[in-house]
Amino acid sequence: MSAPTWLYDRVRDWMSPEPRLAWLLWQLPDASRAVDPGPAATMAQEALSLLAAKNEPWVTIYVRRVQAQAVALRALDLGRGLPLIHAAVSAVKAGEGDDCPLAEGFTLDLCAAWALVDAEGTAAERERLAQGALLDMSRRHPLRAEGEATLAAALLDQGRVEEALTRCPAPEEGDDHGLALRVNVLRASGRLTEALAAIPSAATSPWSAALRAGLLASLGQRAAAVEALPPLEEVERLPAAWLATAQAVSELVVAGALRLDHPTFNRLLGWSRRLRAQGAARPSLNLAYALADAVTAAPGAASLAGELLREASAATALLRDPEPARATIEARLDAARQAALRALPQDATQGDAPLTFDALCFAAARWPEEPKVQLSAAAAWRDYGFIRRAASTLRAAHGASPGSLPVAEALARALIETGALGELDGLLRVWAAREPDWAQLALKAESTAREAQPQRGDPREPLRHLLSRWPGDGLVWRHLAALERDAGDFAAAIQALDVAAARLPPAEVDWERLWVGSVVGAWASVRAAAERLGLPVTPGEGPIVEDWGAVELHVGEGEVVLGRRTGPATAVVTTLSPPGAPQRYADEVVLHPDLLSAPEAHTPRFMVKVTLLEGGFACYSLRGPRPAPDVLDLIESRLRGEGVVVRPIVAALARDPWSGEEHPVYSALLGLPPEVTTSSVAGLIEQLTAQSGAPLFAPELLEDGGLTELAAEHAEQAGRWGLGAAGR
Repeated sequence: MSAPTWLYDRVRDWMSPEPRLAWLLWQLPDASRAVDPGPAATMAQEALSLLAAKNEPWVTIYVRRVQAQAVALRALDLGRGLPLIHAAVSAVKAGEGDDCPLAEGFTLDLCAAWALVDAEGTAAERERLAQGALLDMSRRHPLRAEGEATLAAALLDQGRVEEALTRCPAPEEGDDHGLALRVNVLRASGRLTEALAAIPSAATSPWSAALRAGLLASLGQRAAAVEALPPLEEVERLPAAWLATAQAVSELVVAGALRLDHPTFNRLLGWSRRLRAQGAARPSLNLAYALADAVTAAPGAASLAGELLREASAATALLRDPEPARATIEARLDAARQAALRALPQDATQGDAPLTFDALCFAAARWPEEPKVQLSAAAAWRDYGFIRRAASTLRAAHGASPGSLPVAEALARALIETGALGELDGLLRVWAAREPDWAQLALKAESTAREAQPQRGDPREPLRHLLSRWPGDGLVWRHLAALERDAGDFAAAIQALDVAAARLPPAEVDWERLWVGSVVGAWASVRAAAERLGLPVTPGEGPIVEDWGAVELHVGEGEVVLGRRTGPATAVVTTLSPPGAPQRYADEVVLHPDLLSAPEAHTPRFMVKVTLLEGGFACYSLRGPRPAPDVLDLIESRLRGEGVVVRPIVAALARDPWSGEEHPVYSALLGLPPEVTTSSVAGLIEQLTAQSGAPLFAPELLEDGGLTELAAEHAEQAGRWGLGAAGR
């Protein structure tokens, strides 16, 4: 609220009724948008009391509307909200026939009512909304477009499609919400072709694309539907389009035009879970229904659909009247169970290959003592995003096969992923007391648990303890090296990598050795790794400084510079960035030897891992009308003689401010190394331009070099030539 509560208390104490009413009306709009609606409701009630003696119905309606919005939209208190909304409608009825802003006030009341009821109202309350006083008032008075859309959504929700169609306004350009409503109403009425025509060809948003794809799929145009489907990465940023996209994907999967792979399934499942976590029960359920339809259409995946629906049923707890949704889910679950039973092999044997999800679940139940079957079933549940179901499968498998190390290892990983660390601790105590293989598993699992929960301790300690007793496992050495590297201890990391390399085949750790060793100057390790990988490196000792050609270096978010590769995992930046940009010229960096670009790329691109030494260069701009070649050669050679890097850049024409003629422009970047001062270069620029008479300008450099007056003169001259500020 713009005015704090204490200010409202003071106003109430000392202000007379008339000014107090004016103050309340002034504060109400901000108050109604506050997170806490209590003060707004209180202020609105007092404003109504002050208005009771006045015959000003439209001000009363305004206050009622604000009060209703504050309570209904913010508090979501049905018991308090609906009476206030009905009171507002009564006030509208009292003023019927007057020339007043009825449509706006009533529309907002209607929208507030529907937002409230849609959030947590029962079916009976939605029916009362559609058939009661609000609907009656809408027949008497014109509604604005958003009111018509709200009423159309209410009618569509109740299955009154034809009435919804008469109320549904034509959406304005770019109004995806209105477009989706109209398409859904037309689709519900069976007018698929008309619904498709309602989507403008110019509409390219992910939401409109999803609507178009769903309609094309329903019309049997499968190839066009697949092509129209928006990229899921784009839809990810637009939650309003999640449901339409999921429904389109479902229709295409059911039609056999699209394969529901793991990434697509997991993304759609994530959307349903996020909607449920946000309290959007109905969209979450509808999305889960669409996903379940798609899964059921896949041969032998009905068990997965059942698990999906059981999880989705948690959203019914968010509804005031959950029974209809629970009945729908139960009916779908029964259908999934029947489909799963029909899909099972009649005379399955232990040797049968479980090729489908249902067959995996059947095999896991039929042969609980078979670790391979249990691991396959758990992996399938995990791949589809049901980590808890995977954990329960592995618990049963561990109980049936307590001596299986692979099952125990998978169970430990699942318990860590689901946060069941108390249960894990009990298992670790048992395993630690067993034979060496189990004790090693306990230490590995403890390290992994510490990675997931840093408060448990340093994840490196269990691995160090393990390797002190059993030093022969190269994979454990590699894991320890990764932890040392991530902790910033590159010296310990290269030591662990060297030990791992002696126990593992070439290429397992040698690419890592190249760059980690380059960070700490472990050149013997770098040369040994290069030899194992077959890379040509000059024998010897000390740093490797060779010319491995030009490279592109990815040094940050979206930043790529050029460089020269000086060894297997080292490079020097050769790009002199313009003033104002991050300056990396002459930086000595360590790169990861894995290519980021395609192998056939003209200039290979690598990721920079560490900057070993910053070049420390500063960059300035020198520009002006191009001097004669001999003068320009003299200026550039003198600057380079002082250690300045001169990089001419392409420039356009500039108009002479006196003659109006166009002249070629000279423009160059000047890179100053840390040992060269700006004052010395500024003095040299002053001397060279004075001697040659060449009108070249470097106001930023001159100012930083202490030649303030000359810098101002250069800036003025550069501005006249249209060569203004270039930054620092």
